[in-house]
Amino acid sequence: MCKRAGANHRIAVGCSDRSGGAGVPDAKVHVTNTETGFIKDAFSTAEGTYSIPLLPVGHYSVSVEARGFKSFIKTDIFIPVAQNIRIDVPLQIGAVNQSVTVQGNAVNIETTNATLGQTIDTARLNSLPLNGRNALGLLGTLPGVAVSSTPTYVTWARSGPSFSISGSRTDFANLMLDGTTFTDAISNTSQNLPTVDALEEFRVLTDSYGANYGRAGGSVILAVTKSGTNQFHGSLWEYLRNDAFDAANAFTPAGTRKPMLRQNQFGGDIGGPVLLPKYNGKNKTFFFFGYEGLRIHQQALTVAFPLTAAERTGDFSALLPTQVIVNPATGLPYPGNKIPANQIDSVATNVLNLYVPTPNQPDGSLRLAQAVPTTANQYIFKIDQAIGAKDRVWFRLFRNNTSSVSPGSIPFFASPSSGNFQSYAVNWTHTFSANLLNQAQFSYSRPEGISDTTKNGQSAQQLGINANGFTPYPQTPGISTSGFSLGSGWFIDEPSYFRQIDDTLSWIRGKHDIQTGIMINYQGNGDLAYPAMGLSFTGLYTGNSAADFLIGRPQNFNVTTTIIDDGTSTVVQPFIQDNYHLTKRLTVDLGLRWAYQTPWTQKHGNVSTFTYTPGAQSTVYPTAPPQLVVPGDKGVLPGLYQGWKGVQNRASALRGISSATAQRHYAAHGDCFMPQSTKKSKLFKRTTNRSS
Repeated sequence: MCKRAGANHRIAVGCSDRSGGAGVPDAKVHVTNTETGFIKDAFSTAEGTYSIPLLPVGHYSVSVEARGFKSFIKTDIFIPVAQNIRIDVPLQIGAVNQSVTVQGNAVNIETTNATLGQTIDTARLNSLPLNGRNALGLLGTLPGVAVSSTPTYVTWARSGPSFSISGSRTDFANLMLDGTTFTDAISNTSQNLPTVDALEEFRVLTDSYGANYGRAGGSVILAVTKSGTNQFHGSLWEYLRNDAFDAANAFTPAGTRKPMLRQNQFGGDIGGPVLLPKYNGKNKTFFFFGYEGLRIHQQALTVAFPLTAAERTGDFSALLPTQVIVNPATGLPYPGNKIPANQIDSVATNVLNLYVPTPNQPDGSLRLAQAVPTTANQYIFKIDQAIGAKDRVWFRLFRNNTSSVSPGSIPFFASPSSGNFQSYAVNWTHTFSANLLNQAQFSYSRPEGISDTTKNGQSAQQLGINANGFTPYPQTPGISTSGFSLGSGWFIDEPSYFRQIDDTLSWIRGKHDIQTGIMINYQGNGDLAYPAMGLSFTGLYTGNSAADFLIGRPQNFNVTTTIIDDGTSTVVQPFIQDNYHLTKRLTVDLGLRWAYQTPWTQKHGNVSTFTYTPGAQSTVYPTAPPQLVVPGDKGVLPGLYQGWKGVQNRASALRGISSATAQRHYAAHGDCFMPQSTKKSKLFKRTTNRSS
């Protein structure tokens, strides 16, 4: 059945009299998908040509019949994603009941348009080694592609696969699965595709692609999922990594074992016709289901240099003579490098007693092998349905859920994270006539990354710091020295979504192969973040960052209020593309795509833009900090705040094609937050009480 990747797959047929080379008009072209039984009939034009668009990816046979000529049959023709196959049919004079059969699928060279691209087919997906089984890792085998990262799993939408194609920026690509956008909305970062066993293939369009592809200033990557066929097919797999096969880490303490690693990727898939009591789905209804699980049980070696037992009491004499601890009140060294007990801050004592272990190595370090568990599950389901001879429908569901934990160097604190990606698409192809077809699709995708935090610590006030936080749970302030750092960290929940409508009308008229349509994409991005209060100790006061911490003298202190973002934008892109077959040897591609994107706006009127005006005070928000004003205040005009994020113009005469591309982003999308404050005082005991 139909496998769509936002792309056009077609067979172009040229029927000619073998004896004289003239085109044969009104020849009947019969195309059959040998895997699903899908049939398409057409007739050649007066010039002896015919193009059959919007064909499903798969294997086909083509037969051609014309009065006064022998029948022509060619089998084992593979239609790849986003490519056109041309078949030249030299008809021989004879009876129709006589036939000439050609077998074998020759290497396809694209001659019907000027698009430049490369395909990763099923053979390469199944045979080339992949660390982590991320199909996008095979991008590195293609010319002109620089791959930065293809992670095994993604828990943060903005940390997905990163790559540059033909020198474009890493966020300029448009990755699609079955025509569905596979990026996040805020940074256009690509997301992981389904397991390689669920992919038919994918193609990378690098240059000179037609106007029917959009939403990209760089490359377009088109992937298609497998579908069921008339035969049942399935597989099971298990891939293993184990520390028994690895060398020891260079920082592993002597006499201890290597950090543990147990990585298992396992799953299976099955596809075929739908067979139910009193219903035989062969040639009509097909299904495909795939699952892959990931379980990683490993240890990470963390290293910190916390205060020793002596240093916790103020005794830094072990640092002499190389380092002298200075009393900031007098500017003179502490006698014997020992801080008096009455100068040790009670908050530092509370933090050390609650959270910070003493060193466990002779060099004064704290080295721990800590657990880093990861769990991921992905599911993909697809069903294809033929409705009579003129309609084909498919529905595809994909979900990928991942969770992981990153330990801190101070073991009380860890950073759990989770990524949830879901994508749905439904596609309908209708044949009005032999030369007029329409394909409509609705899709929805939603990546969400959650960066969680340790929530069972003590808040700043509970530790004795005179400062308010803004979280609904106790948030331990971030404390940073040159030897160790700790704290609850930020909590961030960042979902985004795409609600996309695509419609493409394909019309073949004489020498013209015309496609026209529109893409409408409603997109949004949300943010809920609880930033952590932070204190940084650098040694500015005593000459030693740990000593600064012990006496309660941070160099920097910052507090950021809750961040709330709920931005939306709409993209509208109509297009028209005409592949004009001027002669048998010359095709002219003419295309125009208009791309319009509304400015990012905040739901419910939340302000996301402010400006700095000396001496001003906002009247729209009277409690705002001085000198920060927003649209609606005196002197600040309401309207569109926009800017160019990037412009890319490309022009080339390669293969007789000239093209230009530009990408524009609006900058009216932002976050609402309070500015950070910095003080150089003993903030543990004397701070300004800030509240929301």
